[in-house]
Amino acid sequence: GSMIKWNPAIKSQFDRDALRKALYEGRIDVIATDHAPHTLEEKKGSYTTAPSGGPLVQHSLVTMLEMAHQGIFTPEMVVEKMCHNPARLFQIDRRGFIREGFYADIVLVDPKNSWTVSKE
Repeated sequence: GSMIKWNPAIKSQFDRDALRKALYEGRIDVIATDHAPHTLEEKKGSYTTAPSGGPLVQHSLVTMLEMAHQGIFTPEMVVEKMCHNPARLFQIDRRGFIREGFYADIVLVDPKNSWTVSKE
């Protein structure tokens, strides 16, 4: 329905497989989100009139790490596509890597700790 309407629409197994293949083949350089939050009221419209996007930027890394845990991607590919490549492609100075002299943009993840996404 309209609650999970986003672009590109990745609805079928064929779509997911094609997207994953493009990542592995290097045809997609970056995994990112534009964080297009919309209110529940906006998303309740019909599919054709509801806006695309969802407030999920905080879940993008977790989703990719879960797929790495499932063996769909390697952790190294997740880091490459979500950290290294954005910094390289957008020429962001001293970002995207853990190196001396770089900003320490770092996330600590406990893969044994689970949590639930809710409206709150």
